[in-house]
Amino acid sequence: MRILRFMIVALALLVLLPNRAFADNPTEQVLIDEVRGAYHVVATLAPNPPAVGDALLRVVITDATSGQPSPLNLVQLYAAPESIGREELFIMVPENQDRNAGRYTSERLRFTISDQWNLRLILGAPEGEMVFTSKVQVDSVFKAIGEAAVIAVPATLVALAVVFIGYKIWRKKRQAAS
Repeated sequence: MRILRFMIVALALLVLLPNRAFADNPTEQVLIDEVRGAYHVVATLAPNPPAVGDALLRVVITDATSGQPSPLNLVQLYAAPESIGREELFIMVPENQDRNAGRYTSERLRFTISDQWNLRLILGAPEGEMVFTSKVQVDSVFKAIGEAAVIAVPATLVALAVVFIGYKIWRKKRQAAS
């Protein structure tokens, strides 16, 4: 019975370890933190580090002197992998449908390949258009799988060894009892 409990605990650890290795980093990478004219613009990107798949760009626009939200008429994001160069437009919508908050999020931003990505943020203010550029290195999802394999492969081998030894002991006890 003790061996069975040990095997259950070992298998539970085996299941939990890879999930821990694949957990997303909840922090956001700051891409832009600039004051231009009357506006302070902060743009952050999640997940950090960027990886192939869905991403979220947040833009917060405040008055540079008072810190109060400054909503704008136009907030657009253009993104393109450097190797391809063809930009795709992503409309930035007001966060929580509140146009007066000065907070915008990207709609359907998705990094499709592992590459250096060029991001161009265009803000249409009454004083004129502001353009911000940034570069982001997007890694492949296989990088995370490789890191998880460092934990998962040895844990799997240990679990299989425990199961095999437990089976041998159980079989030997069963034969002795007969």
